[in-house]
Amino acid sequence: MIIHLANGLNLFFIYYPIVMSFIWLVGALFFKLTHAPAKLVLVKPPSVAVIVPAYNESATIIEVVTALLKLNYANYQLILVNDQSTDDTLAKMQQLQLLHGENRIQIIDLPQNGGKARALNAALSMITTDYVYVVDADASTHPDALMWLVQRMETTPALGAATGRPIIRNRTSILGRVQTLEYLGIIGNIKEAQSFYFQQIMSISGVSALYRTQALQAIGGFDVQAMTEDIDATWRLYAAGWLVGYEPRAYTYILGPETMRGLFRQRSRWAVGGLEVLLKQLRTFTRQRWQGKAMLLDMLAGHLWMWLFVISIVQYVETCVLTQQLHLDGIVVSIYMVCGLLQFYVGMLQFRSSVQITLADLSVIPVYMFYYWLLNAMAALAAEFTLLFHKSGNGKWASPDRGL
Repeated sequence: MIIHLANGLNLFFIYYPIVMSFIWLVGALFFKLTHAPAKLVLVKPPSVAVIVPAYNESATIIEVVTALLKLNYANYQLILVNDQSTDDTLAKMQQLQLLHGENRIQIIDLPQNGGKARALNAALSMITTDYVYVVDADASTHPDALMWLVQRMETTPALGAATGRPIIRNRTSILGRVQTLEYLGIIGNIKEAQSFYFQQIMSISGVSALYRTQALQAIGGFDVQAMTEDIDATWRLYAAGWLVGYEPRAYTYILGPETMRGLFRQRSRWAVGGLEVLLKQLRTFTRQRWQGKAMLLDMLAGHLWMWLFVISIVQYVETCVLTQQLHLDGIVVSIYMVCGLLQFYVGMLQFRSSVQITLADLSVIPVYMFYYWLLNAMAALAAEFTLLFHKSGNGKWASPDRGL
């Protein structure tokens, strides 16, 4: 019995990434083939409140707001929320308001720091627009991003929210370039495949997301106790009967961590937030739609694979030390590399000119897959220990590493 179980786990460990890569690749390709390419001209654009919550974002707030003021959209208001920054973020917000006028920029200065979710809820309580567009204070939006997201929502009334495609823009380090490939070759493909198979995605990207105000108010806004308010809001929208969509043409250029410490902290926070939602949603597993059940089971399988990956690494290192020989299964490694290259190629389809991949970016492909698995395995396991031995706390934020 134990031998059969061990053999089964070994087969799962080897073939799970291969099978899932194939599933995501096929889904992403069909999504690209069926996704409408034409623009939609909205005769009467619905109203949108663009909310930028900020905590210690002095280095980026002016650039972010300047990009938002250039949106190709006729009916939106811009709300900046200062969450008691300790730098001169508020002063720069006021400078922008003075330059562009109070009719274009509103400022909410919160009395105490409470985290991103509380900052968003404070703005949400004051708006009456049809949609709420949440943009992080380090994200530079493409001029057409909001138009594409509104189009997606207007053509699909069942959507409670839609998110766009983040693109890493600081690529001066190897970590920045590897993250660029990850967003294209892993994250983008998975969201496209989920959209094709399930008509919904695992989570919106909190860096740039458009919410239907009615839907957001129906779920009571953002959960201030959630580590990742975007993942939590996604699944609460599903529970309330809404769908969440993906619009890859809505580009947002973001800053990624450029140190291992900063990157690990970011991924650990994502992993804790995802695990929080997984544990919460498993309690209502039998009431989930089949799409939700499929995604939850994939999350469980992913955590099991992460444990097997770490165990195999330990065993491999032990074997190398004892035998003083370095040995790799060339066939399996080759298959993994081919899967990675195919994911990257499919992720690049239709978006080569907008993403602007360079030869320097391509040079890190050999370390791309190993980095992705190892880092996320460590983050996933750290998340499990965090939730097992400590409470995750709440959604308060700290100044991140953004390569500046």
